[in-house]
Amino acid sequence: MRFAPVLAVLITALALYFSRAVLDQILTADGPVRVALLPAWPALAGFALMSALGLLWLDRRTVPRRTASAARPPLGSLVLPLFGLGLLLVPYLPVLPDRLPALQMLAGPVRAVIWLVIGFQLIWVLWQSRLVRADWLSRRNVAQMTTAVGLGAALLAGTAAWRLTGGVLYPAGDEPHYLIIAQSLWRDGDLKIENNHKQRDYQEYFANDLAPHYLTRGADLEIYSIHPIGMPVLIAPLYAAGGYRAVVFAFVMMAGLAAALMWTVVLRATHAAGAATFGVAAVAATSPFLFNAFAVYPEIPAALVVTAAFTLIAISNAPGLRRWVFIGLAAAALPWLSTKYAPMSAVLVMAAFGRAFIPRAPGALVKAALVAVPYGLSLAAWFYFFYAIWGIPLPQAPYGALVQTSPRYLVFGAPGLLFDQEYGLLPYAPVYILALTGLWAMWREGGESRRRAVEVVLIFAALLGTVGAFRIWWGGSASPGRPIVSGLLLLALPVATAFREAPTGSARRAAQHLLLWTSVGIAGI
Repeated sequence: MRFAPVLAVLITALALYFSRAVLDQILTADGPVRVALLPAWPALAGFALMSALGLLWLDRRTVPRRTASAARPPLGSLVLPLFGLGLLLVPYLPVLPDRLPALQMLAGPVRAVIWLVIGFQLIWVLWQSRLVRADWLSRRNVAQMTTAVGLGAALLAGTAAWRLTGGVLYPAGDEPHYLIIAQSLWRDGDLKIENNHKQRDYQEYFANDLAPHYLTRGADLEIYSIHPIGMPVLIAPLYAAGGYRAVVFAFVMMAGLAAALMWTVVLRATHAAGAATFGVAAVAATSPFLFNAFAVYPEIPAALVVTAAFTLIAISNAPGLRRWVFIGLAAAALPWLSTKYAPMSAVLVMAAFGRAFIPRAPGALVKAALVAVPYGLSLAAWFYFFYAIWGIPLPQAPYGALVQTSPRYLVFGAPGLLFDQEYGLLPYAPVYILALTGLWAMWREGGESRRRAVEVVLIFAALLGTVGAFRIWWGGSASPGRPIVSGLLLLALPVATAFREAPTGSARRAAQHLLLWTSVGIAGI
C-alpha cells in the first residue's frame, strides 16, 4: 500500500489522457494495424497535476477533525478503486489488443461506463470511511424521502424522454397504433380506426405511412385494432389535452409514482432506507425500465397497477375492507391493459385469497368476496367486449386464425427474455442477478419474508411464462426486456434484500455496487 497513492495518480493521469485519444484501424497488406490519435503530450502533464491535486485534497480530508483520536484511514486503501482505470490503457498496449481485438472496445463508448463505475466505487469507499457525508439525509422523514425517490425516477425518465422522443426511435413500433386508438376515441367516440388511418391522423406524431394493425374485421365488418383498449382509454383525455407530449409526460410521472411506491414497500419490508434505495435504483435507473418509462405501451401503467396491488396484498395492514376492494379493482384492470397480463392478474387474486385465509381470521370470506366480485365482473365485461366487437367471447378473437402463443415457444422465449444479447434483461442490466440471491436470502429468513418471496416469484413467473410463450416473445421493435417491464419493480425487493444482507465494507457489497453502476452505465451509452 506504500506506493499505491503514487501509482493511482499515474494511472488516473494516463486514463484521462487516453480517454481523450481516438483509436482506429487501417488495413494494410499485412492486415489491420491500430492507429491512435493522441492528445498533445503537455496534456498528460496537466492530467498528472490534476490527479496529484486530487490526491492532496484526499490526504487532507483524512486528517481527523474535532476529535482526540489520531486514527486516520490509510490513503492507499482509499484510492484502490482508481486502479480499475487501468482498463482504459489496455487498448493502447502493444501486441495484446492485436491478439484479442475485443479489448479495443475499451477505447469506445464503454470507457464512459468504466469512468462511471470507478467514480461511484470511489465515492462509496469515501462514504464508508466517513470522508464524504450527507448528514441532511438523516433529517428527512419517510414522506420526504419517498417524494425524492419518485421525483428522481421521474426526472431521470423525463431526461431520457427529452433526448429520445420526437425522432425515429420514439414513437415507433406499436406506439403509433396505441395513439391512433386514443385519437379515435377522442375525436370519433369509437374504436373504428380505418377512417383515422385514411385521414392520416397519425402524422401529428409519426412521419411515415402507418397501415392499420388488424388481422380480421369485426362482426360489423369494420376495422378494429388488434391492440388492447385499456391504455388508449386511459390516454385519450391526455392526448386531447396536450397531444403526444402530454402522454409522454403522464407516463414519466406514472413511472416515478410506481418507483416511489415500491420504495415504500421495500423500506417496510427491509427496514433499511439504503437497501430500499439501492433496490429501486437497480430497476428505475437501468435500461429495461428506464427506456420503457416514456414509451406508449401498456407496460408502465401495468407496472403501477401491479406495484399498487402487491403493496395492498403483501405490505398493507390497513384496517377495514377497502383494501380488498382495491386489490380486486387493480387485478381487474390488468387484462384490459393487455391480454398477456390476465394470468398475472389471476395470480394476484390468488395471493390476496392466501392473505385472507392464511392464517384464517374472522371475515376471510368477506375479504375474498370483495376481491373476487369486482375482478369477476370485470372479466365478464372483458369477454363480452370481444364478443361485441368480433362475435367471439375470447381474447384471441382479434387475431383471427393466427395462433400467437404456444408452450413450445416458451422454451426459447423465457430464457430469451432474460439472457438474449439483444432483447434480454441481464445483458443490459446485470444487477438483476442480485434478485436471485435476494430471493434465496428471503427464503432462508422465513416467516413473512419467505411468503413475500414466494408471492414475488409466482407473480413474476406468471408474466414471464405468458409473454415467453408468444411467438414474437421479444415484443417486436422494442427496447430490451419490454414484455416483462410491468413486473420488474417487484424484483427491487429481493435486490434490496441481497444488498442488506451483504456486510458493510465487504467485497460482496463492492461487487453489488459494481453490478449496479455497470448497469446504469450501460443505460447511459
